[in-house]
Amino acid sequence: MMQVALSHLSRLQLCHLSRSPTAGQASELPGGSWLRSLRWLSTGIGTLLRSKEKLHATAALECVSLVASPDVVDWHSQAAAAFFDWLAHHPPLRRLSIEWSDSREPKLTVSKSLLTQLVQLRPSLIVHCPGPDSEGQSFSDYLDAQHPF
Repeated sequence: MMQVALSHLSRLQLCHLSRSPTAGQASELPGGSWLRSLRWLSTGIGTLLRSKEKLHATAALECVSLVASPDVVDWHSQAAAAFFDWLAHHPPLRRLSIEWSDSREPKLTVSKSLLTQLVQLRPSLIVHCPGPDSEGQSFSDYLDAQHPF
């Protein structure tokens, strides 16, 4: 049903996709022409990891927000490697935001090695990591607070 609805929105630029609490595993992004005009996407990391082919269709995507989800992520998996490859080779992408909407929700685990890998892949990429109890912090503030060198 969602795929049919989104496929008719060929000029959609902003989209937040969340999973219903009764759903099982995260699904992948629905296909269609809506992906070509999309400039900002907010969804769980599991959805993105399952959507390698769909991410390649997002020609205008500038900002990705990863939101809290119950997904357990294996950052060494092939799906994660494909996501990192897309991050490294998607020229329009300017910002990656890792967000927690509520301190009671499971938090996306962000390790020092993951953050370092992101910086190495795309030095110009703005990575924003607000904490669950803060108004937001820059990537460098997050690193200083959580991972002192």
